[in-house]
Amino acid sequence: MSELMLRALLAGSGVGALAAMLGCFVVWRRMSYVGDAMGHAALTGVVLGLLAGVNTLFTVLATAALVGLLLVRMHRDKRLPFDALLAMVSTGGLSIGLSLFALLPNKQVDLNGYLFGDVLAVSPSQLWLLYGLLVAQS
Repeated sequence: MSELMLRALLAGSGVGALAAMLGCFVVWRRMSYVGDAMGHAALTGVVLGLLAGVNTLFTVLATAALVGLLLVRMHRDKRLPFDALLAMVSTGGLSIGLSLFALLPNKQVDLNGYLFGDVLAVSPSQLWLLYGLLVAQS
């Protein structure tokens, strides 16, 4: 097996194990829609990073943190159930991200590559980070 395929196999296995543990926590807390909401908010973070010309990792992390804080603040009011708040954040994040995407000067951007990545392009340092997170989480 080539080194490229071995890294892809290790990355896929590590992400699967990490997502399984996190998925159990999310389901136990009755927040199973939170992944969709964060995914749609991540689109806004990617587009903001492309517009600003900075590393999209930072803008995605900042957007996710802001969305998380927004959800906590909105959930404290107890006016709406949490799944309704997640639906609002999900559709809002998607609509803001797509609206901002229209402002990009170069629309030849592969958003799927930014949002989902490429398992064959995983570097050894990313594997160390992934498995470090896996050990820290368990």
